[in-house]
Amino acid sequence: MRPAFSLIFFTSLSGLGFGLATVLGFGLITAPSTFWWLVQNGVALGLIGAGLLSSTVHLGHPERAWRALSQWKTSWLSREGVLASLAFGLLFFYALDGYLNGDPDGGGNMMLGMAVAVISLVTIWCTAMIYASLKTVARWHHPLTPFVFIGYAMAGGLVLAAGLDALAMGEASVMTQPALLALLVAAIVAMIWSRQAGAEGSGSTPESATGLGELGPVRLLMSPHSEENWLQHEMGFIVARKHADTLRRISLALAILLPVAALLAAPASALVMVVAVVIHLVGVMVSRWLFFAEAKHTVMLYITASGTRPAPTKTKRAFFRRPFFQVQIPAYRASKILCCWRMAASTSAATWSGWNVVRMRSLTLVASSTSTGLLSSSHSFGEERSATSG
Repeated sequence: MRPAFSLIFFTSLSGLGFGLATVLGFGLITAPSTFWWLVQNGVALGLIGAGLLSSTVHLGHPERAWRALSQWKTSWLSREGVLASLAFGLLFFYALDGYLNGDPDGGGNMMLGMAVAVISLVTIWCTAMIYASLKTVARWHHPLTPFVFIGYAMAGGLVLAAGLDALAMGEASVMTQPALLALLVAAIVAMIWSRQAGAEGSGSTPESATGLGELGPVRLLMSPHSEENWLQHEMGFIVARKHADTLRRISLALAILLPVAALLAAPASALVMVVAVVIHLVGVMVSRWLFFAEAKHTVMLYITASGTRPAPTKTKRAFFRRPFFQVQIPAYRASKILCCWRMAASTSAATWSGWNVVRMRSLTLVASSTSTGLLSSSHSFGEERSATSG
């Protein structure tokens, strides 16, 4: 699938925000004052809001985004929208309650905080299930896909909470050890998922996709399009394996290794922790880009024999240079092609014979007119000669 940067920003920013909201809702960190309480909740609200706004950019008609909330009984996308809106509203009231009625060191209603934490986790799960529920994309349809999303969200939320705590307290946060553990778990889950997800394919083949498997092997005769169409552009995106492996190592280093090094080296430094959060977020975005780029939709089986997108043809010369695949096709398809060829040949023959008839008629008319002219000319010449001789 072609990575959409709006979805990359949405899943990364909102995941980080919901992770921090989960930490705040469970009361894992406390603020030294109501000001820092508002700062902590404001950062979570800002990240969630930025993620939700970026998701509307992906829509063709953002003004109709509210309609996506109506199908919550059957659609994971609708469930995500409903729960995200609910979590955002509850977090706002949780922050307001802690500011107005909480303790001097900050804090909100415990039951409201638990609701915020639980709904935030469920929202992350629904976001992941939008992709994990698609059987047509083998890379996404894996049991560990939701846990990858939750692992990165909780790891980022704990690292951000440790950074905010260090910024407010000026010392190492109590969230340092939980953040290290969360980063380790997220790395393990992500590596297992990257090795196993999509390894067995979707189970679909050109034979099963076309329903012609009983007639023989189905392979591509020639590309059905002379240039790249929308399906090839959006669902046939290809990233080379060597580039994917390089980007995967980069994302692992940015999202996991460097934040771990920062937490171990200088957990009390607010500047180091802020940089660690930013680096972690960049690493998650790189990982999310790979998440979309490595996904292959089954619909590509109708366009190419292997389910991958052929190289785009930007010029007419490049199109004629494209190799022609000599492939085996079912007998009845060959008969159809032969029948179409005979029809075209017969049409051409009929057209040619019709043209010959017209041409012959034209020649006949010309010949008749010419002979008539000659006869009339000879008759006139004979009369003139008779008059002269007389």
